[in-house]
Order: sequence, then structure tokens, then C-alpha cells
Amino acid sequence: MNARGPLLICSRPFPPKIGGSSILSRNLWGVWPAKDLVVLSQMYPDENVDPKLVLPEVQIIYAPTWWSRHPRLISLCAPLLAWHIRREIIRVARQCRPRALWVNWPPSQYLLGAWLASKALKLPLYVHMHDMWSTAVTSPRSMMDPLVSRLLQGRILRDARRVFAITEEAAEHFRAKFGVDSYVLKHSLPDSDLPVEQGLANRETVSPVVHFAGYIFAVMNFDAVLNLVKALDLCQSAITLDGYTFNPEEIKAMGIQGSRVSLRTASKMEVMSAQRKSAILFLPLAFQSSHPDEIRTVFPTKLLEYFVSGRPILVHAPADSWASRSARKYGWGEVVDQPDPQLLAQAIDALLKDEPRQQALVAAAYEEARRRLSSNVARELRQELVRLEKEA
Repeated sequence: MNARGPLLICSRPFPPKIGGSSILSRNLWGVWPAKDLVVLSQMYPDENVDPKLVLPEVQIIYAPTWWSRHPRLISLCAPLLAWHIRREIIRVARQCRPRALWVNWPPSQYLLGAWLASKALKLPLYVHMHDMWSTAVTSPRSMMDPLVSRLLQGRILRDARRVFAITEEAAEHFRAKFGVDSYVLKHSLPDSDLPVEQGLANRETVSPVVHFAGYIFAVMNFDAVLNLVKALDLCQSAITLDGYTFNPEEIKAMGIQGSRVSLRTASKMEVMSAQRKSAILFLPLAFQSSHPDEIRTVFPTKLLEYFVSGRPILVHAPADSWASRSARKYGWGEVVDQPDPQLLAQAIDALLKDEPRQQALVAAAYEEARRRLSSNVARELRQELVRLEKEA
């Protein structure tokens, strides 16, 4: 595919950095021909990295970060950095002569910069939307980002050669709001994450806990996690919450605490080990959110780990969310789509007693994981890009 130059990936979060978007990039591009890629990224002085995430054969060029000493200013005016990113993309493009630009959102300065650079270079632009731009900006300090989103998002997406969405619901959102047809590019997981034995894990030694891993935000999942805390006290079984999050003390201060609640931080390997020993894996999404489009369309990245854990998944999310609809359609999760702690407690107790149901959920989760193997997703993406290039 590189007869006319490589694909230039414009992505601030990229391996070996630690983070959701970075991991997703590793999973996808890690099985791509390395010579077909050049990456423009950034590395801040205090960036968290994991050497195990390195893609050693991929050429990564880091843009200067002269503004990193002023994080508060950047949080206020990040879109203004688009002109710097544009200049860096053009500089790199003159060296590697790419056939197209690929940009992830977030952050906004990279999407804006790649859009401006694609016009200057007259190159096709592929836009991969990891979230809803207009709804995912939740910081009260982000003054310019919501305004830029309202003014330019539709134009940028319509100018793109192809928009890539994360779920069918996200694709429908772009179609309804901006008149843009998009390709659903599944979040993928490494083929090596799929274990040889794919049955119900640790049937005899499972711990009596409901497991959760990830951030807890008011806009994304706080009320659903609080429902679980209340439900635990209503359960007939002596089950507890074993939660792994990046800000446990803040979460406790918000009210996620009690005799049946344990919150901590841990490495990814420790978290995945805990998942395989847990009775139930919990996937919460907010019922009362200021950004309902985000709840309806999001794919929580923790699901990639859940799918291969060998333990049953319990989804507590609105009925119209991708998570609830997909879990019901494909059978990979038990669903409670009402914000009722009593119903949640009943579902937990019932699932704990029903091993055939647990086995069915786990089998369906492994089937979903197989559909999302990086080798399969990358192959389908290559076919789509070849088709687009032939049509150009």
C-alpha cells in the first residue's frame, strides 16, 4: 500500500504513552506494515510511558512542545496550537511524502492542524473520532474548544475523505447531525490477548466481588456506580465492589464509599489478573448526564479487557446506549437499563446463582473479542483504504 508514500498518522497520544487512545492506536497500528506508517506525535517531559507498548519498527517524529511549561494556558486555548501542528505536519510531509493524512480526535489542535495541513498539501484526510467532539469537552477551563467545535466540526468532517466512527450509534450521530457517512472502525485488541482456553474462568476459586476498572466521572458513569454501591447493601449475597481507578481518594470524597467498597490503583497486568478472579465485571454508564450523545455512542475501552477475562459482564446503562443495545443483541452482557438499585441487586444475586447464564455470557464475550481482533480489524481497514484510493 505504500507505492505512493506512507500513511502519515497525526496523533498526540501514541505508544509508548499510557492512555486509552494510545492503547487503541497500538492495537490497530501494531499489526500494520511498519514501513507504511510515519507518525507525528508529542512527548511531554512528565509523560507516563510503558516500554512494553513500544512499536519499535514504526518511525515516530515528535513535534516540539515549547508550550508544555504553561498547561493552564493550553487548557484554555488549545485550538490555537493548530497552526503549530499544521506547520509540523507540513514539515514531516515534505520529508516522507505521504499519500494521505490520518488524524485522531482528541485533541482538537491535532484535528484542526491536520485539516489545515491537508488543504495546504492537497492530501486526503482520514478522521478517526474516538469520541463526540462537541460533548466530550467537559472541563470548565476549556473556553475555546466548544466554540471551535460548534463552528468547524461539520465542515472538517465533510471535508474529510473518510470519517471513522467507533460504534454504529456514533456513525448515526455524524449522519444525522452533519450529513456525513462514516465507516465503523471497531476498537480492537491484540490477537495475543485472546487466551487458548475460553471458558468460564476460575469457577471454583472466584472472589465474591463486583469488579470495576477505569475513571469515574459525573458526566460518564458516576450515578451508575453510586447505584451499585446502594445495590450492594440490598444484595442477599455478601458481595463487595473491588474498584480500580486513577483517583480513589477523590472518588471516595464524592460518595463512592462504604463497608462493601474497596478502591485502589494498580498496573494493567494486576487489573487484568483481578478481573479473571472476580465474580462479575461491572460496566456503568451515566443515566443522568449533561452529554447524553456521549453516553449513547461511546465504546468504553475497558470492555476490551472484559471480553477476554472469562468472567460475566453486567452492563448498567441507559437502554439507548451502544453498550446496552450491543450487549443485548450479541449476548455478551447482562443488562440493567433502569437506574434502580433494587433491580441491580436482583440482577447481581440472580447472576451469581446461575452458572449456565454466566457461561453463555462469557462465550458471547469471547465471540465479540474474536470479531475485534487487531488482525481482522486492520485487514478490513486496509481493504477500505485501498477502495478509497482507487476511487480517488
